[in-house]
Amino acid sequence: MEWWIAAGIILCIFFILDRIRRKRRKEVIEDFEKNVFREDNVNKIIVQFERDLAQNIGLPEGIGNQQCYVYKHVMRNWYKEIIAKNRYNDEISEKIRIEMVEYITSLERLNKSKHLASKSEGNERAKHEEEGILAKLKVEAIEDGFAAARGPDAAKELEIIRNRTPSEFSQDGECIVENNG
Repeated sequence: MEWWIAAGIILCIFFILDRIRRKRRKEVIEDFEKNVFREDNVNKIIVQFERDLAQNIGLPEGIGNQQCYVYKHVMRNWYKEIIAKNRYNDEISEKIRIEMVEYITSLERLNKSKHLASKSEGNERAKHEEEGILAKLKVEAIEDGFAAARGPDAAKELEIIRNRTPSEFSQDGECIVENNG
């Protein structure tokens, strides 16, 4: 009978320790989520993305042409302006930083998915194409959100760029055809 009591006590100790571990793990995850989107961390993510952007020019999975142009000449500038405008509002600033990181990761995912789809067949190809479509929708939604935050002129600018063909842009994201409109 005494071993039942000892086993019960041991189970209670394990249960309590498990709850403590789960609580600590949850706190660590919450702390990580708060810190990952701090301004300095987001700036590091942006710098690394821009390095990768420059190094991957011309590679099949690299971001080029029109998408590179939109990032370098539109989104990067809009991000800086919107962040500066909301620098004293921590909640909005964090949301903007989160959107920028989502934009970057979705842009990378979009191009990787396109490349993997071109190298795959059957179900695998369909899976990568679907991932690419979802990433493209997310990229465009974030671009539209930033444009809306800047105003109607920004939305028009984005529409003009989107209506141009990718061949009007160089692989490093520069416009090579003059805008006649």
